[in-house]
Amino acid sequence: AILGQHGMGRFDRMFLDEKKLKKIRVNSSLGDFPLGVISRPYSYSLDIEIPKEVFVFDSGGNFDRLTGNIYKCADDSPTPHHMYLYKVETENPDFHRPEFFGKLL
Repeated sequence: AILGQHGMGRFDRMFLDEKKLKKIRVNSSLGDFPLGVISRPYSYSLDIEIPKEVFVFDSGGNFDRLTGNIYKCADDSPTPHHMYLYKVETENPDFHRPEFFGKLL
């Protein structure tokens, strides 16, 4: 599932409209099916297309400087894990830290 929020910090965030989030397209080199447990490092690629209309809280924003992180949290899976585009160096996973954001375009 794709989750999108907007806000300046961890709290008081606004969720993006689910209809707009459904317009985001994700293609994985691994396909669309669960792979089970992979116990070694594994390389794959993702192509993610996010239409500008998803950024409803910043219409007219400068997309040349768009930063953030893309991550997966699987806390409730049989093997809890986290994956991310830009490494977050905190004691516990914390993907809301702008100091660890990277360029998205």
